[in-house]
Amino acid sequence: MPREKNLLDVEASQEFVDQHKEEIAGEFGFFHATQEQDAMAKDMTKRVREQKDKDDSNDQGC
Repeated sequence: MPREKNLLDVEASQEFVDQHKEEIAGEFGFFHATQEQDAMAKDMTKRVREQKDKDDSNDQGC
């Protein structure tokens, strides 16, 4: 990746770092939200299966 700015320039280098921090934080936020949704879906599936196992009624005609 070619660097267009002189990183010895403190202000320019700080802007460069801040921009990449925001990009990484955004990617992590999306990844984290996806992981939370997957965990919630797995938990819900587990609850439904447990409830189905406890349910003794024969309602296969539904």
